[in-house]
Amino acid sequence: MSATAFNQTLRRSLAAALDGDKDAAAIADRVRAGLSYFRSLDPTMQEIVKECYGKATRASMLVSVGLVVWSAVFAWFIQEQPLEDRNVVNGEGEE
Repeated sequence: MSATAFNQTLRRSLAAALDGDKDAAAIADRVRAGLSYFRSLDPTMQEIVKECYGKATRASMLVSVGLVVWSAVFAWFIQEQPLEDRNVVNGEGEE
């Protein structure tokens, strides 16, 4: 889920920062593939990509923190139930 949030946010923020340029998805894919493409970008484009990566990372972290918080909340309400006598469960009940 975090990876999905990261990828969607990265693509959307790059598309918005590049004013809907069709190359936004290609830039996102190529930059994720390796840093050599990132280093080949001009400095202005590098700053845009850095900002978009920051937004995507924050979105991913929000999803992760949300999952952890909800897990902790639900775990708080789990009640331990004692196991019954094993003989009764195995069909050897008391006679």
